[in-house]
Amino acid sequence: DTFPFYSRPIRSRYFKLPVKLEGYALNEFYLRVHSASPVEVPIYISSKDSYLSSSSFASWVVGISYGIALGLGLFNLLLGVSTREIVYLYYAGFTLSVFGVHSAIDGYSYMLWPGSVVWQQYFHLYIIFFINIFAIAFSRAFLASSGKGLRSDQFVRLLMIPCVIGLASVAIVEEKMIAIYMSLVSVVVITSLFVLGLVRFYQGYYVAKTFIIAWSLFLMVALLALVASNGYLFSIEEMKPYLRLAWTSELILLSLALGQRINMDRAIQVKAERDAKESAMLAKKAKQKALEIQIQANSSLEFKVRMRTAELEKALEELSLANGKLEKLSTEDPLTKVKNRRYFEERYELEFKRSFREKQPMSILFIDVDHFKNFNDRYGHQAGDECLRQTAFIINSCVSRPGDTVCRYGGEEFVVILPDTPQTGALKVAARILNAIAGARIDAAQHKVSVTVSIGSCTDIPENAYDTESLLVGADKALYKAKDSGRNCVQTGVPRNSYMHNNQVH
Repeated sequence: DTFPFYSRPIRSRYFKLPVKLEGYALNEFYLRVHSASPVEVPIYISSKDSYLSSSSFASWVVGISYGIALGLGLFNLLLGVSTREIVYLYYAGFTLSVFGVHSAIDGYSYMLWPGSVVWQQYFHLYIIFFINIFAIAFSRAFLASSGKGLRSDQFVRLLMIPCVIGLASVAIVEEKMIAIYMSLVSVVVITSLFVLGLVRFYQGYYVAKTFIIAWSLFLMVALLALVASNGYLFSIEEMKPYLRLAWTSELILLSLALGQRINMDRAIQVKAERDAKESAMLAKKAKQKALEIQIQANSSLEFKVRMRTAELEKALEELSLANGKLEKLSTEDPLTKVKNRRYFEERYELEFKRSFREKQPMSILFIDVDHFKNFNDRYGHQAGDECLRQTAFIINSCVSRPGDTVCRYGGEEFVVILPDTPQTGALKVAARILNAIAGARIDAAQHKVSVTVSIGSCTDIPENAYDTESLLVGADKALYKAKDSGRNCVQTGVPRNSYMHNNQVH
C-alpha cells in the first residue's frame, strides 16, 4: 500500500500477483513485508477460475452489508434534512463513517483515490476518530441525556476533546503511536456510551434498551478488532465475516431504536389526546346527569323557583365564559395578528418558572425593525403598518415548534419565547429570522422595499423562580449591542443574575 493502486499487477481490492508454475518442478517464492504497525499477510494460492467462483459469493455478501449501511446512512441524512431533527444527521454521520472504515479494511476505499498513497495510509485513522465523534453526538441526542445533570453525560461530552486532538494529530504523529492512541480513545468512548445507555435505562427511558443491545455489539466488535489488529487471539481476515455481521446488525438495531423513539413520542401525544377526550366525555355525562335531576324535580313549585335560580346562575356562568373568550381575544395584537404584550408577560412568567423547575435552558429573542421611523416618514403610516404585519408573519413562519411563542412587544419591537432551547438553538432561530426578513420584499407606497432587523438573544437556566427580569435584561442589552454594531445582526447577552447591575428593561 506504499505504491499507487494502479501500479498493482491486477487492479483489485486485494493485492493479487499472477504466478506461472513451471510443470512439476519445485517452485520457490520469497516474500518480504515491512510495516510500521501491526500487519497481517494472509496468502492464498488459487487458480483463476477457482478464485472468481469464491470471490463472486463474497462480493454478494459484502455488497448486501454495504448496501444496508449506505441505505440507512443516506435515508437518515435525508430524514434529518427534511425534519430538521439533528439526531438523524448524527446517526447518518455515524453510519457513513462505519461504512468508510469497513471499506478501508476490505480494500475498497483505495479504489476511490488510486493515486493518493498518503491519504490511503491515513484514511482509516481519520474515519475512526469521526466514528467516535458522531457516536458521542448521536448517543447524547438519542438518549436525551443533555441537561439532566448526569456525570456520565458530562464525561462523555468531555471525550470530544481527545477525539478532536486525535484528528489533528494523525498527520504529524508516528502511525504506530496514533494507532495506539486511537484504540484507547475508541475503547473509552464506546464503553462510556454503553454506561450512559444503562444509566438512562435505569432512569426509565425505555428506548435505551435497544440502544444498549446495539452498543453491546459495537463494544464487542471494537474489542475484537482491537485484539485482532494487534496480532492476538484472532486474525482480522478470519474475523471479517463476523465483524461485518456484527456492525450491520448494530446499525439495524440503532435504526430500530430511532423508530421506537419516534413511536414513544407519538404514544405520548396520543395518550394526551385520549385523556382530553375522556375528560370531555366525563364532563358531558356529568352535564346529562344534572339535567336529568333537574327534570325529575320539575313537579314541585319550589323546584321551579330553584330552576329559575339555576337558569340565572347558568346565564351568569355563560356570561363568565363569554368574558373569558373576550379575555382570550384581547391577548392578540390587532395589527400583526400575533400575541400582544399582555399575553407575553403571562406566558413568559409561566415558561420561566417551568424552566426553573425542570432545570432546562430557556431563550428569549428581542427583535427590532431597523430604522422604522425613517421607513414611516418616507412611505407613510399605512406602509409602516404593512411592514409590521409582514415582519410578524415572517417571524412566525420561522418559529417551528408548538411551544415557541411570537409576541409584539411594542411599536416596531417583537419578542420570541423559546422554551427548552439552548443558546445554539436560539442563535439558529435568530439567524433564520434575520435572513428571512432581509430577503423579503415589503409593499410600501407602490414600491417593493427591503427592511432589516436587529436581534438580541439571551439564554439561561433560571436559578431563581422569581427573578423573571434576568433573561429580559440580557436580551435587551444584546439588542442594543446589535444596534450599536451596525444593525442587521444578532448579538447574545448575559442574564442579569450572572453579573451585578441595576438596569431595567427599556
